[in-house]
Amino acid sequence: MLCMYVAMGEGLAIVSGQHGGWRIEPRLDGKATRCAAVDPLRPERVYCGTFGEGLWRSRDRGLSWEPVGEGIPYARVMAVAVSRLEHSGGYGVVWAGTEPSALYRSEDGGQTWHERPTLRDLPSAATWSFPPRPWTHHVRWIEPDPHLAGRLFVGIELGA
Repeated sequence: MLCMYVAMGEGLAIVSGQHGGWRIEPRLDGKATRCAAVDPLRPERVYCGTFGEGLWRSRDRGLSWEPVGEGIPYARVMAVAVSRLEHSGGYGVVWAGTEPSALYRSEDGGQTWHERPTLRDLPSAATWSFPPRPWTHHVRWIEPDPHLAGRLFVGIELGA
């Protein structure tokens, strides 16, 4: 069965292909969803970032959700990704990006998080801003390298 998780802005849609058709199930209604990612080692484990309510995790393919993110001090989680190559304790390593721009890593299935401060150490960090909210900026995309463990690509949305 094909299953997709779509952040819709005011909730999450779980879209699944069944019997030649599509089924859509809404979840996290009323939450300002921004991103979603599935753990490739444990596809029942799904993560969803929200604008204002932090990071959420499902352990049952999206049927139920719980807030996670101990160690992430920002409630605006704009990007989330799970590595196919890096894993710990049977879980893929999870990455979360926030507003303001900060990058966090979890090696225990999303229970605890630790900042990776090298992102904010970039020489250009002092100039980052986002036009609609010029006092801030955010991580817009995270992509673990599918061929080299430990390498990560991170996109910051800033400027015009």
